[in-house]
Amino acid sequence: MIYFRTSPLLVFPLAYFLQRILMDKTSKARFIHYFILTAIIVTLFLSGTRANLVSLLFIILFYVCLWTFKKSKPAFILLSLVLSLVFIYEVSTILTILFDKSEISNSVKLGHFESYLDYFSKNGLQLFFGQGFGGAFYSSGFNKLTTVTELTYLETIRVWGLPITFIFILILILPIIKDIRDKNFSSVSVAYIAYLFIAGTNPFLFSSTGMMVLVYVFSRSFMVTNSENRIVVNGVKQF
Repeated sequence: MIYFRTSPLLVFPLAYFLQRILMDKTSKARFIHYFILTAIIVTLFLSGTRANLVSLLFIILFYVCLWTFKKSKPAFILLSLVLSLVFIYEVSTILTILFDKSEISNSVKLGHFESYLDYFSKNGLQLFFGQGFGGAFYSSGFNKLTTVTELTYLETIRVWGLPITFIFILILILPIIKDIRDKNFSSVSVAYIAYLFIAGTNPFLFSSTGMMVLVYVFSRSFMVTNSENRIVVNGVKQF
């Protein structure tokens, strides 16, 4: 069985191998790349969570669209139109899947969401100052008092308040902002966006795996910054 807490980490090798196959077009070990990519796609599909499946689809479509854009602008426009029409046609089905209260996972998450809205409407000051760590509130999703839910970003607002949550979210997206500023939107940033989306409806961000992702992404961003600002001595870059 695929452990649900670690399966989202596969978005990183997924983006990496799509980048290698479609954009970098490496000639070495192409069979191995295709084999690993297929295994990753099958694994994410079998993991069964909707967030994983949406992230899988997002990353694949991102690289397919990017590859098409580089190959042919008219083909990219045609593909965009087709995808837009498919989305418009299927939007009612998508909304039904996401907000169907008869589905157990949906019922719990929607219960949490409604409970957050009720909590904030009755505790206006805590919307700005937060309740603090260890504070509990009643959630109809669990039908009891709870100190944490799967809706990570709403949970940070409840615990920290809006101002601190805004700063926290800004810190989270710093590597993405840096990539956009440097015009170097890497596979890590694509996968990181997908992981932050998955973490929004699952308790992954403040877990050991979530911290590992943050350490990896920020370390990569920090190392890139250092490599660009090394001191040059006698024509040789030094640390």
